[in-house]
Formats: sequence, structure tokens, C-alpha cells
Amino acid sequence: MYTYIDNKTQVDYDRTSLIGANVNPYGDVCYTVEREGASKPDPRTLKGSAILQVMLGVLMLVCGVLILLFVDCQFAQVYVGVWSGAWFILSGWMGLFAATSVSRGWVITYLTMSCIASLASIAAIVLKAYALVLEENSDCLRLEEILLIGAANELVISIFAIVLCSIRISSLKKQRHGFIKRAPIYRPL
Repeated sequence: MYTYIDNKTQVDYDRTSLIGANVNPYGDVCYTVEREGASKPDPRTLKGSAILQVMLGVLMLVCGVLILLFVDCQFAQVYVGVWSGAWFILSGWMGLFAATSVSRGWVITYLTMSCIASLASIAAIVLKAYALVLEENSDCLRLEEILLIGAANELVISIFAIVLCSIRISSLKKQRHGFIKRAPIYRPL
């Protein structure tokens, strides 16, 4: 039988006898179990950040293709929307695998991909801000603004994913090595 005192402390009542029969001269023995360290983040938050990364990647990819095919832009040949969108989609897919798997390897992969996605979003922000300053075509400006906003959102989401992955790796490490205290507490009869 387990009784929880708070979120971290669990009391395990063990009504066993230390000396013959069913009578314990020292009273009932109960154990407190405290779990140390950060708790594992909910996989739904990892999944949510991964889905947002995929959606932003699709938005960036579509805007990048539209700029290349239909709008005459000065800086279209840089392909910012295409390569950053593809990278964000790939990072989001790794996040979906990390959210559904208990494997530490997928979480590390998602952490690495999110770090690179944050660098890609910084590069996209710089390039699109430069393009906004020098661009004169109004149709192109709208798509450039969408790409800039998408890259800024991706930067925030990838940093959030990096923090979530770091917490999850830390909690998986602590669970694997068993940082659990178990101390007996004796209650008198």
C-alpha cells in the first residue's frame, strides 16, 4: 500500500514482522521513497514543439517556392525558404520520433537537430532582414515578411525544444542510474 505525502515523497507501509508471528515489537515499518532530480517532461510538449516545427517548415518551404517560381525578387536565388524549410521539417520529424520513443538516442538527435535549426533560423532572419531593407517589389516584400516571421518563430520553438530535450535527457539519466532514496521509518505501537 502506497501513500503519497507530496509529489516527491511516497510512503510504503510494510506490515511485516521482524520477530516471528505477526507481531512487530517495534511497530509498523514504513519506508519513505524520495525521487530526486527533474521530472521528465510530458511527451506531448515534445510532440507539440515538433509539430510546430514541421508546420513552420512547410510554411517556409511553400513561401520559398512561391518566391522562386512566381515573384521576381532580388534575393530569390539564395533559396532561404527552401533550405530552412527543409531543415525545419527534418528537425520536426526527429522530434516526433523523440516524443513517441523512450530511447535516449532519439532525444539527443532531436536536441542536435534543434540546435542546428536554431542556427538556420538565425541565418534566415539575417538574410530576410537584409532582403527586406533592399527589396522594392511589394509582392516580394509580403513573402519576405512571412519568411522573416516564420524564421523568428522557429528560433523560439527550437530554443524551447532544446530546453525540453535537455530536461528529458537529464531525467532519463537519473532514472537509469536509480537516484532513489529509500529510508526506513519506524512507528511505535
